[in-house]
Amino acid sequence: MSRFKLVIFDCDGTLVISEESNNRAISRAAKKLGIEGYETDDCLQKFRGMNLRRIVDLIIEETGVYVDKEVFLEAIKIMSLSLMGEIKAVDNVHEVLENIDIGKCVASNGDRKCVIESLAINNILEYFGEDNIFTHGDGIKPKPDPDMFLKASEKFGVKPEESLVIEDSETGIAAARAAGMEVLGYTGTAIIEERRHNKLEAAGATKVIKDLKEILAYLEK
Repeated sequence: MSRFKLVIFDCDGTLVISEESNNRAISRAAKKLGIEGYETDDCLQKFRGMNLRRIVDLIIEETGVYVDKEVFLEAIKIMSLSLMGEIKAVDNVHEVLENIDIGKCVASNGDRKCVIESLAINNILEYFGEDNIFTHGDGIKPKPDPDMFLKASEKFGVKPEESLVIEDSETGIAAARAAGMEVLGYTGTAIIEERRHNKLEAAGATKVIKDLKEILAYLEK
């Protein structure tokens, strides 16, 4: 029997391959509002793991251009939804979720509507249900604050130390550590696997994995 009672998954870059699509949406929304200098590759490097509100704040701070934040956020969401067809499931994700027989949920810094839609179109949402999708907003603070993870463990009635987190970003690793949870860093969607491995390890990942199937063996330790 596993010592864990709950597995908490990040979404973008962990369950679905969506980082490029999401950052393309940020780039296009910025251009639509007259903000230049944020190509997709630039956004990928700068904004990994951040929530949208923080990204918008950073862009406005860096450029000094006045843009209504809510208008900018809505433009990104609209662009993201228009690009949903590009988002694909991570390798082996269905097999892994099918074989996890303890509690499981999703905790993401992404927009709730976009997270749910990306999981639904890839037949992943059915393993969790909308009630077990945690995103920032509605009183939940975004990562790297541990609040999202603690809210998840509280809902499932388990202790933080009985929860295992799966993350692909330093921001998520920091949040899990602050919550007192073990965390596996995932590099299966990384552009440069070795660089991502080193960053996640340095951020404090308990272990770094390249294939989601490694989760199943870890749960049995």
